[in-house]
Amino acid sequence: MKCVKIWTTTPGGDHDYFSKRWYEYTGLTAELCLGSGWQKGYHPDDIGAVNEKWKQSIATGDGYSAEYRFRRSDGEHRWMLGRAVPLKDPETGKVLKWYGTATDIHDMVEARTAEKATREQLTEALTHAELTLWAVDRDRRFTLLEGGIIWQTRDNPGYYIGKDIKDIFDEIDPNDKYHHQFLEPIEPLLRGEISEGFTETELDGHWFKTKYVTMKKGPSGKNDAKNVTGIIGLSMDMTKMHATELELRERERQNRILLANENAAKEASKLKSDFLASMSHEIRTPIAGVVGMCEILLDTALSSEQRELTEGIQRSANALLTVINDILDLSKVESGKLDIEEVQFNLSLVIQDVVKMLSFEAERKKLQFKYEIDFPCPSDLTVMGDPGRVRQILANLLGNALKFTHEGSVELKARVKHQDEEMMEIHFVVNDTGIGILETDQCRLFQPFTQADSSTARRFGGTGLGLSICQKLVTLMGGTIGLSSKAGEGTSAYFSIPFKNITKHSSTHTTNFDSIPERLQSDTSLTSPSKTHKLPTIPPTTPSKHLLPDIESRRKRHVLIVDDNEINQQIAIRLIQKLHFTVSAVCNGLECLSFIKSTSLLPSSFDTTSSNPPYLRRPDIILMDVQMPEMDGYAATRAIRGEGGWLKELPIVALTASAIKGDREKCRDAGMDDYLSKPVNGRVLEKMLVKWCFKDGVCKEEGGVKRRGRCKGIKRGGNGARSFLRHFADIVFLDRTGGLEH
Repeated sequence: MKCVKIWTTTPGGDHDYFSKRWYEYTGLTAELCLGSGWQKGYHPDDIGAVNEKWKQSIATGDGYSAEYRFRRSDGEHRWMLGRAVPLKDPETGKVLKWYGTATDIHDMVEARTAEKATREQLTEALTHAELTLWAVDRDRRFTLLEGGIIWQTRDNPGYYIGKDIKDIFDEIDPNDKYHHQFLEPIEPLLRGEISEGFTETELDGHWFKTKYVTMKKGPSGKNDAKNVTGIIGLSMDMTKMHATELELRERERQNRILLANENAAKEASKLKSDFLASMSHEIRTPIAGVVGMCEILLDTALSSEQRELTEGIQRSANALLTVINDILDLSKVESGKLDIEEVQFNLSLVIQDVVKMLSFEAERKKLQFKYEIDFPCPSDLTVMGDPGRVRQILANLLGNALKFTHEGSVELKARVKHQDEEMMEIHFVVNDTGIGILETDQCRLFQPFTQADSSTARRFGGTGLGLSICQKLVTLMGGTIGLSSKAGEGTSAYFSIPFKNITKHSSTHTTNFDSIPERLQSDTSLTSPSKTHKLPTIPPTTPSKHLLPDIESRRKRHVLIVDDNEINQQIAIRLIQKLHFTVSAVCNGLECLSFIKSTSLLPSSFDTTSSNPPYLRRPDIILMDVQMPEMDGYAATRAIRGEGGWLKELPIVALTASAIKGDREKCRDAGMDDYLSKPVNGRVLEKMLVKWCFKDGVCKEEGGVKRRGRCKGIKRGGNGARSFLRHFADIVFLDRTGGLEH
């Protein structure tokens, strides 16, 4: 800021003198400036206010002071501070002359404007953020107050400046319900006992969180850690956040309760499912033994009476297996592990098979058993879906109808309910003239383990699981199921299932035998993509006919069985021997590892230079049970894969009585290559052995078997002394069945 001009005027306000600096600064001449001409340099926005002030001073004789913008010689309007004082007659008091100055304050005004804008922005930001910035001196008097004021006793923030903060709070809260908590840190801060503090308290119905920091300055204005001059505080309105926090705490408490209930329910459901699955496994294992033994026994020379008795045992075992499968199905549904497949199959054939299967029971009870199919192609309607589950539902509903009907008829109807380019919805109805069901009991029929009344199970048998499983299966396939009945007149059970049209999906869903689940691989309703041919008996992945392994080639393949159940082990040995493979057996995972370790120095079955018999060669495949004592199949497989070398490629097939969805993935994760569930069908077992023992095909060649594909990396040569082979055979290869083919 510097003085640029001095000027004088007459008592009436007409300018009669300007200093040299004035002319230099403004670039004006004396002719233009004297009188009132100098006003031409004012900024148009300021001239009116300045003239009003000047006229008032002339009229009253009071001093003059005004800020205005004036044009400099370079044309820029700059802020000036104009001041003038009158020279008065000491006797009369009349103004004799005015003496004035003009000072350039442009930089100061610009800085002041910027500071004001910054202050306004800060105030707006603090207000918007619901923050209050305040400061008090050593006497607790306000020196600063900006932002949203938390104590709304006055509208003007300037009211609080200079007042004691305690007096303000006494005014807000005369009974001191809460403000002592807000003021509590101030005294220790002023005494220098602490350098900062925090509080969270209620003020006038609002919750505030405040941070307190000391200001420390010495007499010279520099920072002095020992001299506290005041306190700066920042208070945040936390009312909304506090309410939200309380709400979240309550919600969290409710969620903990719900989560605890949910976990308890899940744990209970898991325990029930685990129990059912475990019991099913434990029961299926001996049943698999009974079914397997019956199958082996029926392949021997039996008298007609012996064959009849054996077939009776087999039917009883299969009936018991059906009950266990029902329980297992319910467990899988409740645990979300029931699988619904989508394959191409002949729905007409499924219906005919079920009707044919149950017609013997209808004939035995002398009932009329009719079925009516209203399809575009009654004998050959091919769709995409799960034939096994459809068969299960139909057999269950028709079985119930036959069970509860003593005279009259049982009828099955199937028709197309709705059809478009994508889907075909089939509606099934099963009518009977049986005992019927009371209306009060009908609502409970789709609940597990429930029948119309307790006497039903005593009179007719059954577990009460059939309708419950049917309902869950139909729902999983996207359909609906219902039932209507009158006591003494009969029952009508009905359900609808949407199937994908084969015409739309045949090109993208070619039927690959290996991709079909094991439970469907023997289903006669499966069709090939041509829609008119059933799937071949031998799967596509099996070597072509001219490369099928002959008996001699099979004898050279060594199969290792790992199973803790002696009966199932014997069944597997006999079935494999019947298929002309060489077989050995151990009881658990540890014995399996010992066996593998002992055979590591032996030649492979592809080594034509060795004279070792098949049982003194490395195993070509392992059939591994998964649930065994000491070491289960999963751990044994992981240990085998961890050895590396030839064991990394050794085929391992899971062999288990468990049939829960997810087991296959668990086996694959452990390092197994394939999966078989007990009881094992002989044809499926043969397919599995041929698939993995002759993975890349074989063909006869003079002098032995031509090696292809996976066998290329096996080194030739038979290592080990003859004495070692004898010792190894004596210790490891025990004939558990008395009939191993050597």
